[in-house]
Amino acid sequence: MTTREVHFRVRNLNSDDYEKLRYFAKAETGKASVSLLARRLLLKELALKNHAIKPFSGQTNRVEIRLDQRDLDQLQERALAENMTLNGYISFLMQSVLATEPLLTTKEVEVLYQSNAQLLRIGRNINQIAKSLNTSTP
Repeated sequence: MTTREVHFRVRNLNSDDYEKLRYFAKAETGKASVSLLARRLLLKELALKNHAIKPFSGQTNRVEIRLDQRDLDQLQERALAENMTLNGYISFLMQSVLATEPLLTTKEVEVLYQSNAQLLRIGRNINQIAKSLNTSTP
């Protein structure tokens, strides 16, 4: 099997979020490398999938739909609430209807990240308490 170098870009990431990613990368990989973290998470996700994956054809198709202004406004509000573009949100809605497994929105992924970071801190605190209890003299 040959290896390929793939480049991708994450847009609209503020400096606080970037630093959080570096912190999370350090905790997960031992290095503050966001790209190493992304690589590990992507490969981990691939390993979790047991079903056969069809290769991506490289082709996407454009679909045009007509909506009245009220529906369009409502979609734009929902997309904004989920921190997604309108196009990305509509694509997400279609994929969630077609998917056999639940899909997470951008906002849900952010909340999951935050809860995982909190769990990581709680785990560290528990380990520190256990170490303190184990090393204290009666």
